[in-house]
Amino acid sequence: MRYLLSLLSTVLLLMGVQPGGWAHEHPHRLAEPSWQHHQQDSIFTRVQVSDRVWLLYGRGGNVGIVVTDDGVLVIDTQFRNIAPGIVRQIRAITDKPIRYVLNTHVHGDHVGGNPVFQQFSDVIAHQNTFERMLEDWRGEGLPKRGDGLPQITFQKELRFYYGGVRLEAFHLGRGHTDTDVVIYLPDEDVVHMGDLLFNDIVPYVDKKRGAHTGGWVRFLRAVYARIRPTTKVIPGHGKLTDREALRKMIGYFQDMRKAVEKAHVAGKSREEILSLKLDKYAGWSGQKRLGMTLGAIYTELYGNGPTLLVVNKSEETVAFVDVPTGDVRAKVKVGPNPHEIAV
Repeated sequence: MRYLLSLLSTVLLLMGVQPGGWAHEHPHRLAEPSWQHHQQDSIFTRVQVSDRVWLLYGRGGNVGIVVTDDGVLVIDTQFRNIAPGIVRQIRAITDKPIRYVLNTHVHGDHVGGNPVFQQFSDVIAHQNTFERMLEDWRGEGLPKRGDGLPQITFQKELRFYYGGVRLEAFHLGRGHTDTDVVIYLPDEDVVHMGDLLFNDIVPYVDKKRGAHTGGWVRFLRAVYARIRPTTKVIPGHGKLTDREALRKMIGYFQDMRKAVEKAHVAGKSREEILSLKLDKYAGWSGQKRLGMTLGAIYTELYGNGPTLLVVNKSEETVAFVDVPTGDVRAKVKVGPNPHEIAV
């Protein structure tokens, strides 16, 4: 086994993976605590997806549990305060050691429980997840060991075999964020999409962390082509589904893009476009996030544009106007001194 792990480490390095150490080779790793049942565990629901894979609903992103011959691999960890409950749910399935965690992306409802799992396992994620998490630490001091940062990172694709299970984790560019990873278990015919898939839920488009709806659609199309019609699909949010849910999500972005283009041609302002509603998706939860999708698409199509300064001498104002749309972003009052501006 130690020889296989050494060989695996070499393969990962060749693939651009940066290993921070394997959990069972490090004496500093703590033994897994004895987790006692807690009343809070009522928030969890387990669903067996295949012989080796379970889906765990709780609070935040959906958790994947993969039970191999040699140990357990966990996909996403929700929040720190409920992570012990995730461990208890795993213990209801198996007593095998929890060896690895894979994060699908950087958001706190997917990486928040990492510190709990790092007591006895290693965390794997895309390099951008590491960088984004590190950004969150700025101004708060340097992170401490076990505070959630991934120990093993990769850039494009990670393939490995662990305990008889074949796993493929891959990043295809910007989507929900610039940190997204899809985790595919071809022999189990299961894929975990992370937040690239919201099942019948209006998606969260995180422009601050690199989201791009055009890239998101390309990512979804590539995954759709890679998996099978029979593949069980675990979304980041929502119920277990199948491959057709990816087509539905692609259709959502396409419909939203057409709506933005049509409204823009009709002379609608950015603010008016952001308030658009599509009856086709009225039944999806998360309706308050529609403007987030529309705003992201608007920016991708037309940009925020160069800003034109329009001086009105009679009003003694300067307006900041978006060139493509004519929208007034802000108007300020100019004081008697040209260098003084009163907002």
